[in-house]
Amino acid sequence: MFGRVPPIFQNLARRRYGAALISAGIPLGLVQRLNKASGRGTTAERGVRLARFLTVKALVRAGLMKQPVPVNPRVKSAGALQAAVPYVGGRTQIRTVHQFHSGSAVGDAVTNSLFLVQRLLRGLGYESEIFVEHRDPRLSDVLFLADDLPNHDDYVLIVHHSMGHGILDFILSLDARKILMYHNVTPPEFLGDAPWMIPYSELGRRQLVDMRPHMLAALADSEFNMLELQRCGYESPAVSSLLFDLDTLRPRDAGQPPAKPNVTNADPFTVLFVGRVTKSKGQADLVDAFAEFARRYARPSRLVIVGRFDSIEDAYPAEIRRRAAQHHLDEHVILTGAVSDEELHRWFNTAHAYVSLSYHEGFGVPLIEAMAHSLPVIAWPCSAIAYTIADAAISLTERSANAVADALMQLATDQDFRDRVVARQLAFISRYELNRHVPALLRALAAAGARLPLDPDTRRGIFRNLHTTFVGHVQGAYSLAAVNRSMATTMEAERPGHQRVIPWENGPVPDFGDESAAQANIIASLVSRDEPPTEPQIVISQHYPIYVPDVPGHKFAMLFWEESLLPPAIVEALNEDFEAILAPTTFVTKSLIDSGVWRPILDVGYAPDLSGYRKIGLERSATLAERPFTFLHVSSCFPRKGADVLIAAYAKAFRREDTVRLIIKTFPNPHSDIAEQVARLRREDPEIADITVIEQDFDDDQMLALFRDADAMVLPTRGEGFNLPAAEAMAAGMPLIVTGYGGHADFTSSDYCRFVAFHFARSASHVADNSSLWVEPDLDDLTAAFREIHRERLDSNSASRQKARRAAADIERSLAQAPWVERLVNGAVDVISTRAKILRVGWISTWDVKCGVAEYSRFLLDRMIEKTAPDAIKLTILSDDRTRVKDGATRPQIVPAWTMLEESGVMDRLARSVSVSDPEVLVIQHQPGLISWQDLAKLLRDTRLATRVTVVVLHSVPTLAKLPEDERNSIIAALRRSTRVLVHQIADLNRLKDWGLIANVTYFPHGAPQRFNASEARQLIGSSAPVIGSYGFFLPGKGLSKLIHALVSLRQKWPNIRLRLVNAEYESATSTDEIARCKALAKTLGVFELIEWKTDFQTDNNSLAQLAECDLLILPYDESPESASGAVRIALASGTPVAVTPAAIFDELGTAVVRFDGFEQDAIDRGIAQLLGDHDARKKCKPMRPHG
Repeated sequence: MFGRVPPIFQNLARRRYGAALISAGIPLGLVQRLNKASGRGTTAERGVRLARFLTVKALVRAGLMKQPVPVNPRVKSAGALQAAVPYVGGRTQIRTVHQFHSGSAVGDAVTNSLFLVQRLLRGLGYESEIFVEHRDPRLSDVLFLADDLPNHDDYVLIVHHSMGHGILDFILSLDARKILMYHNVTPPEFLGDAPWMIPYSELGRRQLVDMRPHMLAALADSEFNMLELQRCGYESPAVSSLLFDLDTLRPRDAGQPPAKPNVTNADPFTVLFVGRVTKSKGQADLVDAFAEFARRYARPSRLVIVGRFDSIEDAYPAEIRRRAAQHHLDEHVILTGAVSDEELHRWFNTAHAYVSLSYHEGFGVPLIEAMAHSLPVIAWPCSAIAYTIADAAISLTERSANAVADALMQLATDQDFRDRVVARQLAFISRYELNRHVPALLRALAAAGARLPLDPDTRRGIFRNLHTTFVGHVQGAYSLAAVNRSMATTMEAERPGHQRVIPWENGPVPDFGDESAAQANIIASLVSRDEPPTEPQIVISQHYPIYVPDVPGHKFAMLFWEESLLPPAIVEALNEDFEAILAPTTFVTKSLIDSGVWRPILDVGYAPDLSGYRKIGLERSATLAERPFTFLHVSSCFPRKGADVLIAAYAKAFRREDTVRLIIKTFPNPHSDIAEQVARLRREDPEIADITVIEQDFDDDQMLALFRDADAMVLPTRGEGFNLPAAEAMAAGMPLIVTGYGGHADFTSSDYCRFVAFHFARSASHVADNSSLWVEPDLDDLTAAFREIHRERLDSNSASRQKARRAAADIERSLAQAPWVERLVNGAVDVISTRAKILRVGWISTWDVKCGVAEYSRFLLDRMIEKTAPDAIKLTILSDDRTRVKDGATRPQIVPAWTMLEESGVMDRLARSVSVSDPEVLVIQHQPGLISWQDLAKLLRDTRLATRVTVVVLHSVPTLAKLPEDERNSIIAALRRSTRVLVHQIADLNRLKDWGLIANVTYFPHGAPQRFNASEARQLIGSSAPVIGSYGFFLPGKGLSKLIHALVSLRQKWPNIRLRLVNAEYESATSTDEIARCKALAKTLGVFELIEWKTDFQTDNNSLAQLAECDLLILPYDESPESASGAVRIALASGTPVAVTPAAIFDELGTAVVRFDGFEQDAIDRGIAQLLGDHDARKKCKPMRPHG
């Protein structure tokens, strides 16, 4: 019937669609995939599925969607997965690779593999943790539980599989991109002595098939296991034997493999086997084989079986002992049980032969370990063993006692044969070097979308060809010019031909020339150098004001900054116009971050040329010269340099008759009046010791002479970005007195110098931002430091001289130039080869409830969300259980994760929520009424937070002072683990400093909304109806009853006065009771009708509108344990004049508020009356510029 019809139509008519496609010339592989995609069912149903499959393929190829992977029906029916695992194509930026395995145990081969792979991954630049279902308690500090696995798709999960387990559905339901590492599942027939494991073995084999659709790549640790993956349908599985680092398996004493004991020695011939004592390992059969060998050998011998077992009375250990007794070898068969790594190495070094009669192995690591110890191996080549040892070891052709004895006899009696076996094995095991197996892992990671590390050869090429252009000040003694010259010449010395310089001083410098500069010739050659002939090029701009060079290349800014914050204009320029910022010290790095710079910041340091000063140090005499003891101070004498404190302390320390002098080396500038200060001091105190001020420029030789003739350097600075004179003094071997805070902390310590005590204060410099801080050196401590150094002047081995000698020896190492160049260039390579990614932020706070902390968080996050693109930050709020999650809300995500002040378990639950949401940055809003200090410390110590950037906002630092000292010290130690601790008051900053917490603490004042358009203050007369108000939660301590009392006297002058209490009821009985008490008081005093009781919770805009209608706002607080008031910010933003009590919580507000004389009722009554009656005073009361 179909004789003349083409085959394609014949097959279509018979519904043989696959055959029809093949006859049409479609490749078999593609036909099989199409057939699989169409599934089962009617022709129409299969056609619809096939059409959808082809449509998806076309959209994926067009880049319009991602490829879905089909869900295995078994998993879906089990409820494990409701959505397909995405296949990710194209370039990605995944930099995290975690691992999962069900079990863990110290010494276990798979557990060891987990640690090895983790070490490799971290070495390649990935973040990597290990998660397990069953955690060995001994590994609780280094392993996480599976419940802590992140639930997002921004990481790759390596799923290690060696046995069935009960949480595969959960693992497959995770959004992570997964790859398989298969270690082999022991078949059920080899688990006779562990029957409880048989169901898990059977499950493990089924799960191997179930996992296949969800794995983007598959690896096996041996060829044997790879073949099993292929039988299970995995496409192109690869072998990656990442079970051990061969170097760690080799004998502990590096070098040549140790010579094995000569078999003719009196020591017994030792046969070794290593492995868990179980029937599948065949140790009992090994006893029989050893018995035959011992009978033939007729010399001392022993069999050592190393491996763990639960009890020597268990069935299989007992069987081993029975067979040893049967052969009369009780004293010659040793079961060691579990041993340490050191003991295991000793047994490998002691043994003469290694014999394995295992029935089944997934790999057999001890075989390779034996080879690495030059121990000849005899093995029954079952399962993976045949692949593990190949033809290097002695493979048995039959598993019999006679065959084993034959092989052992040949090793024991034929030294040449033994040597050949050992040599062959040592050559063979090089196939297990890590560098041969890591590429397969990298290919699998790439298939899953992980960002691969830069190939070492490529990185070396970029490093070698990277060119640097320096743009900025170059001429004169100006510090910026000196730094640019130093950087350029240092780089040229280390990387000749790869640098050039473009002089720029608020404009191009057409005629470069500076005869006074020591590096003049080098700089001149760099200025004349052409553009680099290749890429990449980084352009480093170190110029003030900030200058963005119009030069091709990757733009980096180098910045020295001396205060806590940079002005907003500089921050904006750095963020908008540069790819990265180079920081000379960790102090500058912190200032940049705290100021809001989000570009990469490379803490590369700075390496000035100190060779001239080192020479002085080597020549410095240990004896005192016949002249006054000379203190030297070198600086611009800007207010920041602390010259005023310097001369005041010097005047207190010494009199005219003391053999001492102070030389101040500076230069004329509009920000310094040091000469006038010294003259004024002399007029006020003619008996002060000698002070000399030098204001003219010195060349390098003159500066060296100044250092040579000085005996100690004194630098009571208020802030430093680096502090070059301190480094020069250390190199010159001079005792150094310096403030214990600033950029110099990177290369100084109390072992090298005398630190001066300090406290934090608001900066008064000419470049200070509104919230910028510096430190105030302690006058009395500086005075004491002067006297200490002077008192020791005649002792060549004094404490200060010893410190100076240690400093001179260390400064050359800490500020070495070659490492600085390497840090800079390597950092540049990292920046230009890395792309930005979405930032995950976690925020622990109350949320969407009546709470000041919740309002504070909302205020900050509303602005952060407003200022950032939706795809720039993924924000998760970890709220307390009072928050109700609203349907449809997507940004931010809300996860109730803790309960206020819960006694037990709350921090573990919260830490688990952190781990699951997996923020890279975690912000913790802490108030001890919500989370106790002890719980905060517990959370910060949790290992699940250890690798995250943690920012702790402390809202109530004073309450920490009330704790016992040992408890407070424990909490301070926990806070020290945080990346940042933010406080709202300078007083809090100093409290924490006094408790030893300094380096990670940042002053972060409360922000305030934009000022409301309030009316101008009005003139009030007796007939007027003034409205006074208050704002905040209705709680004891807010002083609201005092306002009610005040109405009694105030209405005598203003009968129509009104009190508007915009004070919301807090969610507590305390607040409810306080409202009732105040209402009762108002009725008793007869003023109830004069009060507007607005106790419902209102939006900020509604509150501001009501507050703006008032003539005066009063916050009559008692002293508060809180660090800052959010309520006063809203009050100030209303534009209405604000009056407060002298509570410390309001100290930071300065003249933005009016302060009453005290907390007493009379002071409040009098203060309100005066302000209502003084129109000019209220008109002048303008809020300070709010912190954004």
